[in-house]
Amino acid sequence: MAEKPNFDPKTDVQISIDEAAFAAIERDFHEVLQNIMGDTQLEKFQEEYQKLHSALKRSYENEQKLVQKVRELVQLQQLNNHKMTTILRLQNEEKVQTQRLQAELDDTLQRLSTMQQDDERNRQRIEQLTQINNALKKSQDDQLMVQTDDQQSTEVLKASNSILRKEAEEHKRSIRDLNEALNQLKEEFQILKDQKQNVELQLQNVQNSFQTKYQENEKLVNQKGQLENEIQNLRLRIQDLEVKETENDKEQTDLINRIQNLENEKKYAEQKQNQLEKENLMQKQKQKKTEDERNDKERIILQLKENFKNEEDKQKETQMILNKTKQAEIQLQKQAKQLEDQIKSLDIQKAQKDDQIQKYQKILRETQEELQKTMHSNKEINTEKQDLMRTVETEQNNCHVAQVKVADREDVIKQQVNIVRNYEQEIEAFRDEAEKQRKIIFQLEKQSEQYSHSATEIKQKFSQIQQELKMKELTIQDLQKRISDSESKLRQKQQLYEQVRADRNLYSKNLVEAQDEIAELRRQFRVMSHVVDQLKQEIQSKDDNLVEIHLKLKTTQKQKEAVVQDLEKARQKIREGLVVNQQAKTDLANLNNIIAENDAEYQKLDKDKKKIVHQRDILANQLIKRNDELALLHEKVKIYATTLQKGETQYGQRIEEIRALRTALASLRRKMVQLQRKAAAIDPYKKEISRLNADLLNEKTKTKALTQELQSPTNVHRWRQLEGKDPNAFELIKKVQVYQRRLIDKTEEVQKLSLEKEEMQTLYNDLKQRLQAHPGPEDQKKLQAYRDDARTKTRQLQAISGELAMFQTQSIEYKTEIENLTKELNEVKRKYFTYKKKEYDDMVKKSEKQFEEQGFAKPNAQSGTGPKFVGGGFAVVPRTGDENDE
Repeated sequence: MAEKPNFDPKTDVQISIDEAAFAAIERDFHEVLQNIMGDTQLEKFQEEYQKLHSALKRSYENEQKLVQKVRELVQLQQLNNHKMTTILRLQNEEKVQTQRLQAELDDTLQRLSTMQQDDERNRQRIEQLTQINNALKKSQDDQLMVQTDDQQSTEVLKASNSILRKEAEEHKRSIRDLNEALNQLKEEFQILKDQKQNVELQLQNVQNSFQTKYQENEKLVNQKGQLENEIQNLRLRIQDLEVKETENDKEQTDLINRIQNLENEKKYAEQKQNQLEKENLMQKQKQKKTEDERNDKERIILQLKENFKNEEDKQKETQMILNKTKQAEIQLQKQAKQLEDQIKSLDIQKAQKDDQIQKYQKILRETQEELQKTMHSNKEINTEKQDLMRTVETEQNNCHVAQVKVADREDVIKQQVNIVRNYEQEIEAFRDEAEKQRKIIFQLEKQSEQYSHSATEIKQKFSQIQQELKMKELTIQDLQKRISDSESKLRQKQQLYEQVRADRNLYSKNLVEAQDEIAELRRQFRVMSHVVDQLKQEIQSKDDNLVEIHLKLKTTQKQKEAVVQDLEKARQKIREGLVVNQQAKTDLANLNNIIAENDAEYQKLDKDKKKIVHQRDILANQLIKRNDELALLHEKVKIYATTLQKGETQYGQRIEEIRALRTALASLRRKMVQLQRKAAAIDPYKKEISRLNADLLNEKTKTKALTQELQSPTNVHRWRQLEGKDPNAFELIKKVQVYQRRLIDKTEEVQKLSLEKEEMQTLYNDLKQRLQAHPGPEDQKKLQAYRDDARTKTRQLQAISGELAMFQTQSIEYKTEIENLTKELNEVKRKYFTYKKKEYDDMVKKSEKQFEEQGFAKPNAQSGTGPKFVGGGFAVVPRTGDENDE
């Protein structure tokens, strides 16, 4: 990322005239007005001076407004840059979090695989234990078939049988618990899936916020266009000022001509004085007659002057009418430009709406494809459902899960169908909006035609006023001819007056009067020279203002050329878009045949449009809340990270416990092998038991026979010698001891087996609890789906970050261009002021030389070193601060 230049709106955006300088100008203006007040000769100058000051004031206020707007735009740009940096930071954090989540997913998958292997091993162990249990049951059944005399051994076997049944029931219970644990794991996986959907929704919210910021950037571009319109208005004002300047130049030339006439009259009066001194004696007699004639002519001259003033007033009125017509034309031109801008903006909006229609059509196609896929998947699900219905009795839990999935898929299908309907309704709404905009464009074209008609009428009025002006100019020329004739007659009369005047006394009076007149003329000449100096200074200030205005015009023209280039690029893009639009129209023509069947749903689309507008407002309000939600999400992610760390620690503990269980299982297996070996040694004991049972039966039969013979004795004194002998007491004691030892060994073995079974139950319960905490094999597929979604989201985020980088580089380029332009403007101003200062110094030197050559005193000699004022109130002597700035 490139480093952003520090752009301060207070330092970089400056006004051409400071507030202090403007306050000084206003003070000078009021002082000059106070000095001029009461002087009838400078009333016209006062009016022009006030007009210039009001124009300067307006330009200063407009400049202040423009600077404020520029500062506001800079502040908005800074806010947008800050927002963009925050978005980038959040995106980077989200990338890091996604990487962490992916790593954690990989770890969980590995753990799942290990847990699955452990599950398979545990199942094998359970199967082995069940086989052992069945073997024990069979042995128990075999032992029940054989009846033994030892009641203690039978009771022990019955107890062991009850214990084994209890163990079998506990195994069944543990299997049920394991199934319940699996269901819980599935529910937890569903919760994780919902959390993932929430994260995806948050990502969509971030994308929507980025789109809103992009729209804000477009608004800034529109504001730039408004500023360009204001620059055009300033150009029109500059043209008005140039017209006023030409009028002031004309007035200045008129004043110079009057001064020359006064100088000529002064020379003529001096010549006349010499002639009067020579012919004083001869003209005393003719003085009375000439005085009467002179009075009559003076009356005629006064009448002519009054007529001339009336004509000048009429001329001013005509100029005022012309100015009003020009202003009306300017306003009409502005309105026409505004209408053109509105038409352009409507065209841009139309293009945007067409692009939106294309986007929605693409979305429609994608949704239709997704619908087809979902329908296909729905069919597959129905087939799976039928298969599952056949295996309901054996796998009820799996069937329940499949039904839940089917319901979810059906809900998704319904939602997608609703989305398709909404998109179709939005397309129809955009079409209605396009038709409305076309109607608005048609109305605007009508308005432009009306304005063009009104402009032609105003032009006709303007031509009529020009013709009237020409007529009045002709009348002015006729009056000037009459004045020249009257002046020739006056000269003739003066010659007669010079010939007639003879009396010296009256001549002396006339001489004194002529001297007074000369003094008055000299005083007037000094006043006029002072006025001329002021007018020169005013001209110089106007030149300065004009140069500044020209510089501004040049800068604005450069900006205009840049904007024109941008407009040409935009037009090229619009042309390319039109080509694409034509292709899209061909596609739309094909689609219109399909959409024609849905004309009945157009009324519903208006209602949906209103709903969408309402939703857009709601989303605009929700955008403010999304930053807070993102912060909460970051906190949640941190909490999840801590929980994952805890889970890793617990997972390590579980692995260690599994290792301990494996060692315990190995020891149990060894014991089982030993017990099996011992069980193999029971066969000879069984043979002995069967042999003893046969001997018992024989003895019982003998006892029965003997008892019968005793009850019915045939021989009372019958004796029989027995084959065997009674065993000795020692042998009987040995046999009893042997049987007791065997019984003790059997009881010890039974106790050991009971202890081992209890240990196996504890181990089984521990394994069952651990298996409840681990996910099942179905979670692997869902985790893979989550991985794919995460990859797609990362790609989208990368694309968004690229677009952000593009916008940031563009904003940096615009800032650098603005800084370069401001620097160039300041340099041009400095050069221009130095050049004007040199010109003014040269002009002052030349005027001083001319006055010295003519023999007059320097203008403003009495004022000393005081400040010289220009017509706009500008001080000729530069201030110290200005010099330092230069």
